[in-house]
Amino acid sequence: MGSVAFGSAVSGARRKYQRLTTTALAVAGILTASLLISTPAVADVVVADIPVGTAPRDLIVGQFRDEKIYVVTDSGLSIIEKGTHRVTTVDVGGVPQDVAIHLGRVYVSVSTGAGKPGTVVMLNSFTGEIAQTYPTGVDPRQVVANESNGKIYVAFKTGVMVMQVGLPDETVPLPETPTDMAFSPINHNLYVANGNAVTVIDKNTNATTSIDLGASVTRVAASYTSNNTTFATTVSQNKSSIVAINGFTNATSTVYETFGTLGEVLTDGNFRLNVAASNGMNGSSVMVFDTDTKTKIAEVGTNGESGKMGGLRGQSSVYVPNLAGGVTIIDHNYASSTVRTGNNPVAAAVDMDNRKAYVANKGSNTVTVIDANIPAPVKNDFNGDRKTDVLARDAAGRLWLYPGNGAGGWLPKVQVGSGWNVMTALIAPGDFNGDGTSDVLARDSAGTLWLYPGNGTGGWFPRKQVGAGWSVMTAITAASDFNGDGKVDVLARDGSGLLWLYPGNGSGGWLSRVQVGSGWTGMSGIMGVGDFNGDGTADVASRDGAGTLWLYPGNGFGGWLAPRKTGSGWNVMNTLVGPGDFSGDGKADILARDSAGVLWLYSGSGGPAWPIPTKIGQGWEGMTVIL
Repeated sequence: MGSVAFGSAVSGARRKYQRLTTTALAVAGILTASLLISTPAVADVVVADIPVGTAPRDLIVGQFRDEKIYVVTDSGLSIIEKGTHRVTTVDVGGVPQDVAIHLGRVYVSVSTGAGKPGTVVMLNSFTGEIAQTYPTGVDPRQVVANESNGKIYVAFKTGVMVMQVGLPDETVPLPETPTDMAFSPINHNLYVANGNAVTVIDKNTNATTSIDLGASVTRVAASYTSNNTTFATTVSQNKSSIVAINGFTNATSTVYETFGTLGEVLTDGNFRLNVAASNGMNGSSVMVFDTDTKTKIAEVGTNGESGKMGGLRGQSSVYVPNLAGGVTIIDHNYASSTVRTGNNPVAAAVDMDNRKAYVANKGSNTVTVIDANIPAPVKNDFNGDRKTDVLARDAAGRLWLYPGNGAGGWLPKVQVGSGWNVMTALIAPGDFNGDGTSDVLARDSAGTLWLYPGNGTGGWFPRKQVGAGWSVMTAITAASDFNGDGKVDVLARDGSGLLWLYPGNGSGGWLSRVQVGSGWTGMSGIMGVGDFNGDGTADVASRDGAGTLWLYPGNGFGGWLAPRKTGSGWNVMNTLVGPGDFSGDGKADILARDSAGVLWLYSGSGGPAWPIPTKIGQGWEGMTVIL
């Protein structure tokens, strides 16, 4: 039989960066509900959203005993205490542009108006009080601290101001406006992108050496490796390039060329260079290079243009803000996941000591805190081995657990229940009661809704009634965290075509329901599709009577963005299942059963196109429900 493609039921070509998981529930041969929840590849959980000043656009984590986060906003410098998340905002006498820290001193470049001389404000990091204000050149911007000698470098429109405690300030003029600066942790010189050149400022004398790269230099990043290499990205009319600069000789070599656009860069201290790229029809990504061999070793899909990436020496993950929404997290094995943030995340910073990441959200005036110490939940892990499993009910009402092996295959099946044919609907919402294990919700013929809490070893704790009167619902689906409060939610359609959101309270109960749609009567399948579009928020897909599939992107607050048509021919499948990352590659997958009882795996790869299917089972026609 033909494969179900993202745009067609009979054909489909894999593109890069696909992310999709869908679960459909077939009861008595009718597709009545479905589910998709994305499974993170790494242990990263959002634990807080902290209100800060207006339009935050950059931030930095305090060092050593400095337990604070410094956030650059239009209304001043917001200072967050790590433990309490208490926020104070300091008026720095203008609009802060950038911030750097060195030995208990916080340096903030401040603009006092376009085309006017600015200032550098120095604060005491322990008291948060302004200690001194220094004049600088016109339109100050980026600030960099040299850890080896305590020099502070402030870029402005026509050069770089060099500051050092106890010594007079010195201005280093440049022929073009600086666009980026980075100091080398190996030779301790400063590298400044300006025009078509990278200017090297000597750490001791402030003497300059200009290296012409023949194209406009956009970003610079210095590596931690002993080969003493600094990398620059350039753009010309026809191509973008990554250029390596030898820190001993200033000799240059081209590492990579592309017709796409190169954006933000980061050397993360793990001998990796991370470069954000936009490749037109192929989508956006982060390319990873080995800083020693200067070879490309991985490419990870992202959701559109990237903001300032975060990652520190000794940390295994890189955090990539997707300007359209959410943060893509790339772990040391180059597996990725996306978590939600506030609106328009633009910059990330990592706290190496506490293993937390902080993300500045320009559109919602918040900083999102992501904790890497909390194990991310594995959706459909019923036996506790942190691998995705599948449940199936046969015609006799027996419930079977098919443990996944973590690589797209199965371990021996185990019977985990009987008498389940009294249930008219089953969904696997994930951890509904907040105890860290995967659960099942089931509706009986009387319309009573029951929670079957998973015990984490392939069995169940005693069931608990969590609702009544659900027989009026013609479709029930888990919706992941649809309203952005960190709890698992449920969507249900009533007989008049109204769609209701039942927000979970995180402990096995409900908050007040909210109507989120109307006119859904003509849909033969309603599927919570998790974070389908990679922006960190839960989405919903719906199949109409003609077999056309529509995506309703969630806005992260319990509502929708504009729907779009994503596929056709979906009525050839009688069951769609989104168990999570069944193939073990860190991306959410789909299992689909055709009318012949063949089970197909559509292994997601993080992009906009539908993946090529792989046959992983047959004889599944005897199952009345797969979830």
